[in-house]
Amino acid sequence: MRAFLAINLPKEVQDYLEDLIFKIDKENQRVNIKWVEPENLHLTLGFIENIKEAALNKIKTDLESISVPENLILTLERPGSFPNKEKPRVIKIKILDPEKKLKKIHEAVKDIFQKNGLEVDNRPFLPHITLGRIKTASAKLRYQVETEALSFTVKSIELIKSDLTPAGPIYSILKKFPPDF
Repeated sequence: MRAFLAINLPKEVQDYLEDLIFKIDKENQRVNIKWVEPENLHLTLGFIENIKEAALNKIKTDLESISVPENLILTLERPGSFPNKEKPRVIKIKILDPEKKLKKIHEAVKDIFQKNGLEVDNRPFLPHITLGRIKTASAKLRYQVETEALSFTVKSIELIKSDLTPAGPIYSILKKFPPDF
């Protein structure tokens, strides 16, 4: 089973990003981009590949210990790309977290994953929302779109199952953290 821990976005943020995707797509018609469906947009805190149900149940229990501040407010920044603008593979929106609360949560998730023998990504944590994946190897992207610094309060962190299909991924929420959110 494939799963990930993420922050799902409020409807108004999904709507804003759907409009932004439309504008970026319009500017980049010659680039083959697979856009993320608005209802699937999220901020990933950790990814789990090929995990058995029993191991996942242990992780669910361990994740309950994560402390999530009630006033965790994140802000969307301008669009950009990974790994860089010259050779983009992913179009993303950077997330501003000036108080580094999100980074602390990410570190706690990483510790729980390591404690349970899961592989962790040791690259620096760069909070972002993936908008699309570029299928054209030498794409040149343009981002001449108006953006606003839209902020939102995190309502929950969720463990999500990901089933890959030819039409795209299907996400199912397995558990919300912490339980009293």
